Amino acid sequence: MPAKDGVPAHVGDRLDPEDASIERGYSQAGQTIAVYAGLLSPEEARADLDYAFPDPDGSPPAGVTRWNNPTYGYRVLRALAEAGFAERAVRHLIERYSPYLPGHPRNPVPLELQGPYGGPLPEYWVSREDLGLPPGRKNTAHPGDETGSHGWGAVPLIWLHDTLLGVRITEPGGGRIRVAPNAAGLPYVAGHTVTPKGRVWVLWDPRAWKIEVGIPAAVRAELVLPPECAGKRVAVARADGKATPREAGIYDLDGAGTYVFEVR
Repeated sequence: MPAKDGVPAHVGDRLDPEDASIERGYSQAGQTIAVYAGLLSPEEARADLDYAFPDPDGSPPAGVTRWNNPTYGYRVLRALAEAGFAERAVRHLIERYSPYLPGHPRNPVPLELQGPYGGPLPEYWVSREDLGLPPGRKNTAHPGDETGSHGWGAVPLIWLHDTLLGVRITEPGGGRIRVAPNAAGLPYVAGHTVTPKGRVWVLWDPRAWKIEVGIPAAVRAELVLPPECAGKRVAVARADGKATPREAGIYDLDGAGTYVFEVR
């Protein structure tokens, strides 16, 4: 049922019938787990995520609790992208990390203390800004020690590798991988990622209609062309090994080196 006349689309669990302020229930983290674990049908998952992470950047509507643990941040990005909201996932990542980027207007740390890469990253992700707290008021969404800069703050960045570059290991040891790049509304995606067999290079430039994949020795790759390539003619401009079309939109790459595909 859609939200209407001030009644939200969700109802939280009341842990104490005598105290309505104690509520546990509908949260971004909880719904993400339901989607990520496959408990909902694709249609249900898409509708659920669209409500919990609305346009434009996935900030929650009234009454929906934000995710706070950066490992949930990774699951959020995966769930959104796999439900067809990859562009929204990119905007969500930018919105959540903006307060910690170097020189960003939302970064409250004095510029001289930020360092070349911004930061420091917090331990948890619900900020004073999210809670509307004045300066000096304790952020109850954080532990007593708010020094931050914990390594787990980088966990969501794995998503850049396994979803935007689209490189995932499909066989123990890394002998087989799947490459399914997704620009997600960005001008292009490009970069290296690490596998047990060595570095993998991926570039997908929708403007130039060009895909490049570089794989190390002893690796076979399944290349899944981006959806934008459907119905277009694909030419193999370079193949240091074998590039064999298996079915529509999928190529098998066998042999170390670089493979270049031009889409027309």
